[in-house]
Amino acid sequence: MTYKFIEKRSEPRNIIDQYYSVEFLISGCVCAYQFKIWDISSKGVCVLVKEDSDLLNYIKVGDILDLKYYKTDSSEPPEYLKTGIKHITKDEKGRFKGAYLVGLSIPENQNSKKEETTNIVCPRCTTSYIVPNNILPQGRSFVATCKMCGDKIVIPSGRKQPDHRAQAEPVYRVP
Repeated sequence: MTYKFIEKRSEPRNIIDQYYSVEFLISGCVCAYQFKIWDISSKGVCVLVKEDSDLLNYIKVGDILDLKYYKTDSSEPPEYLKTGIKHITKDEKGRFKGAYLVGLSIPENQNSKKEETTNIVCPRCTTSYIVPNNILPQGRSFVATCKMCGDKIVIPSGRKQPDHRAQAEPVYRVP
């Protein structure tokens, strides 16, 4: 017997169909946090955060953050969307006992334009980093540190070289 599910929620829930996970990269926080998006809260989509997670020290209800959303289709690039923290609720006795449900709200009228990115490759360990172009300094070179091996990555200004792994994105590689 086939049962056809009827959506009875009053608010739209299309975010769960478009995105799989979200990354929090907050200034002052030493690392990025990536979470799977869950559709378990009656108030909207959320992420599950362990009660001892350091992330809880950096967010509060009402914050508007620029979060990085990874698409369900992994061949598509991630998007940066302004996201509100609707609620931070501890699950006391449910399926995720002890975890915090952090409710996310993405305004529908937000332009969901694709963020232009640059692929930066570490010359030592070949770790690849996709960086939004709007945070790269314009007209001057700079030095970044690889998170995997600790080597310095010198990003020259305006020098682009092709990379066989990232054909569609500009790549900066140290000569």
